[in-house]
Amino acid sequence: MEEGVTGAECRLLIVDDERDILELLGEYLTPQYEVVAVLCPEEALRICQEQRFHLALVDIRLPGMSAWDLIPRLQALDPQMGIVLMTAYARLSDAVHALRDMEVLDYIPKPFLPEEVRQGVARALAKRGQCRRIKLGDLVIDPAGRQVERAGKVLPLTRQEFDLVLYLARHKGRVVPYDELYAAVWQCQPDAWYEEVIRNAMSRLRDRLGDDPACPRYFRTVRGVGYQAMG
Repeated sequence: MEEGVTGAECRLLIVDDERDILELLGEYLTPQYEVVAVLCPEEALRICQEQRFHLALVDIRLPGMSAWDLIPRLQALDPQMGIVLMTAYARLSDAVHALRDMEVLDYIPKPFLPEEVRQGVARALAKRGQCRRIKLGDLVIDPAGRQVERAGKVLPLTRQEFDLVLYLARHKGRVVPYDELYAAVWQCQPDAWYEEVIRNAMSRLRDRLGDDPACPRYFRTVRGVGYQAMG
């Protein structure tokens, strides 16, 4: 979930051609989220031109337009909106296609219990939060694509350098200690040389980013403690 956004502030769009399903989902979710429910894909597209939603729950079989046609159009209108697919036809091939090829966050088969729906929405919101692009000064960090851009150009970072940027950016404003950074990025327990390993990696990263440690644009060194993402 986005920083500073509470459950009640999260807006959900539900698209299903069965009115009783819409009413049921509204009953399950309205106490925790703000819910807008529509019966047809055309109405979903119209409302997404006027309003913003954190998540859309889309039935796989819709009148006049399948979910496979609707989802890319919703994503084009609002790339930050997450998608959850709903279907009574819980075929594995559909799930794989939706989750991998269409960047759908989760998959809820019908019929469903209230807690299954709530858990599915919570999981999708958490995944959406992890996939949101992060700005750090003039850098744009794309967790899903695992790349960092500046002025529209992708910077050539190694896997470890990207993980280092991402972890610090996700904790922007907080001083991240060396041991925490080593455990998160290197996924190792600290040893006698871990601080030197991190300092060398940060030096290479700064060279790639053109970040002068004496006058930092992106990462401030807190001597003897760790690093702080800025901007």
